[in-house]
Amino acid sequence: MNNSIIIGVSGISGSGKTTLVKALSQQLQATSLFWDDFDAISTSPDDYVIWFDQGGNHNEFNYQALAETIQYLKNGCSVSHPVSKTTLTPTKYIVVDAPLGKAHHQTAQYIDIFIHIDTPLDIALARRVQRDIKNESLNSHDVIDILNNYLTQSRKLFTEESMCLISNSANYVIDGIEKTEDQIKRILTGTVNLCNT
Repeated sequence: MNNSIIIGVSGISGSGKTTLVKALSQQLQATSLFWDDFDAISTSPDDYVIWFDQGGNHNEFNYQALAETIQYLKNGCSVSHPVSKTTLTPTKYIVVDAPLGKAHHQTAQYIDIFIHIDTPLDIALARRVQRDIKNESLNSHDVIDILNNYLTQSRKLFTEESMCLISNSANYVIDGIEKTEDQIKRILTGTVNLCNT
């Protein structure tokens, strides 16, 4: 088959990347890849706040296995997922959760189209807290600690100013407040016309 078209979806934590990647993959009958699935075999800055304060070089995130997996699929080759060991097959479109967008050259070099989800900070924070409570069984003290850390240290990681390199370099920006089905409709028939790509 011809080379696959790789679609990257970027956005801050809580922007709705995972939900959109899953929905778009289903709509396009596409193979999908998720950044977090490669965490255990990749390296990232130990402290994101310190990393940000020291200049925030996105290429300090070493996700070589993800980059290689994208490359294999882009070239029309099946590949074993390095973590789950499931076989990934190339499809016309490959949809990738790519939170760092074009700022992360290691993966971006294989991605053809970037869609950035622009989500207000309060909504993204609420989604993260909900997710963490559900997945990690946090108690009220844990939630207070998370919110205190956000207010005193980590909020600057998510502001428009800190995300501008990623959002401004995206091919398309969509509204993170919209329902997922409306985002999909906009991507397929509106702002991002992938059907004619």
